[in-house]
Amino acid sequence: MSSSAKKDKQKGLVGTILFHALLIVAFLFMGLTYQIPPPPEEGISINFGYMDEGMSETEPRIKQKFLSLCKRKLWKNKAQQKRK
Repeated sequence: MSSSAKKDKQKGLVGTILFHALLIVAFLFMGLTYQIPPPPEEGISINFGYMDEGMSETEPRIKQKFLSLCKRKLWKNKAQQKRK
């Protein structure tokens, strides 16, 4: 390898290392930050429903049954905790 090719290769290596080091520093100061506590999630809840019920105004019955079942279990757990 000639001396000019070695110099070019060395310059390329130094340039690559500098570029990536600056990129990492930029990410550390600008891109990889977070808040403590994290901000609350924002958005809109969407009920897609089932194929037949997707366009209706009411919630599917399965969801209502599930919620009532969860409430019953919650009340049972609270009652058991009060006994102890």
